[in-house]
Amino acid sequence: MMEQHRDVDEGHPSRQDFEQVFLPHLDAAYNLARWLLRNDHDAEDAVQEAYLRAYKAFPRFRGGDGKAWFMTILRNVCYTAIKKLRGHETPEPFDEEIHQPAGESETREAFRQKANAESLHAALEKLPDEFREMIVLHDLEGLAYKEIAMVVGIPIGTVMSCPGAIAHRDHGLVGQGGILMNHEEAMRLLGPYLDGELDLTTCLKLEEHLASCPECRQKMEQEQALTSLVHEEAHRFQATPFLKTRIRASLREAEKSPSQWQHAFRVLFPVLALPLIGIIAILSSLFFPLSFRSSNLAREAVADHVRSMQVNHLMDVASTDQHTVKPWFAGKLDYSPQVVDLTSSGYPLIGGRLDVLDHRDVAAIVYQRRLHRINLFIWPAGSSAIHGQTYEQDGFHIIEWAKSGMNYLSVSDLNEKELSDFVKMIQNQTD
Repeated sequence: MMEQHRDVDEGHPSRQDFEQVFLPHLDAAYNLARWLLRNDHDAEDAVQEAYLRAYKAFPRFRGGDGKAWFMTILRNVCYTAIKKLRGHETPEPFDEEIHQPAGESETREAFRQKANAESLHAALEKLPDEFREMIVLHDLEGLAYKEIAMVVGIPIGTVMSCPGAIAHRDHGLVGQGGILMNHEEAMRLLGPYLDGELDLTTCLKLEEHLASCPECRQKMEQEQALTSLVHEEAHRFQATPFLKTRIRASLREAEKSPSQWQHAFRVLFPVLALPLIGIIAILSSLFFPLSFRSSNLAREAVADHVRSMQVNHLMDVASTDQHTVKPWFAGKLDYSPQVVDLTSSGYPLIGGRLDVLDHRDVAAIVYQRRLHRINLFIWPAGSSAIHGQTYEQDGFHIIEWAKSGMNYLSVSDLNEKELSDFVKMIQNQTD
């Protein structure tokens, strides 16, 4: 089930490269989004946002399982939308002890019986979001346990332990070292066996056990029957041609960025060589100060700010507690952003998210001033520290600065004075 794609040009992958690799997964993406969000409009918005986020991150894609890579991004977008639309918190990672079913009604066996007794669609609708997504990923979209673990971001053993979803609640890749396979071990390995994910030695041990255990054979037949039932009878939502057109249009719009002329420059550079270097040096000293790069960065930040509000992706973690928001970024970024609480000054913290800016993943800390939202982007300056500048674009104010090895950029439709006051308070309270 793991698919391999040709490697893209790591130097400057094009929009055409991106579309060739990921647009074939549009129907699978829409199907998952539609099952999770339960209406066409929200599902289409989530899929479009996922494609835009994947396109921005595409330079870091190194081939391999493109479907699982993209579905991971889509799943994050969907759960952010669920949290906003339904007031649900994003599900915690599955844990066998925490997510034990309350009774047999939550097991896959109970779902199989219910699916036979009533509309399969209705049975799927009644499952919790996190369990329903695994049925869709595994039985409708054909992803293997390894791929689902990659998409959901949890260990493979935990995927197989999810009640009401992919496997019997006792599944888990453990206890494979015995000389003879016992009944408990066999039950745990039926799911991976059916997906072809076991090594040859373990397969032989399991098949030897199945030959002498009617109960395990019956369980395996039930697993096969349920997979076939869902695959053949469950409704698979198809993306409309209009959605594909929308996505392509948004990708073309996203392509109109500084990287476009930078790529053209790299193509022309070998031809123009030294004369071009001399011209650029002269023009740079006369007309293009160091803030030119930053103005392009400001435009990119405004685009991120607008998109975050248009597609309901303002926050991945919603909290007014700095000690909740700051730890949320641990393990998601290679640095720890400072999170300041300005509630007492009238600029309450409301959450944070991951975004892409300056060609890398960055922390976006979100504040509020009355009805206005403020995005504060933070990332390591490295050798590219930005210079203190203030810009105005399309009704938004942008203030950027660097401090203690970190770049900061704030953007909002708030008036310039209040945004400047906000920045001063951030500067005073960061190291």
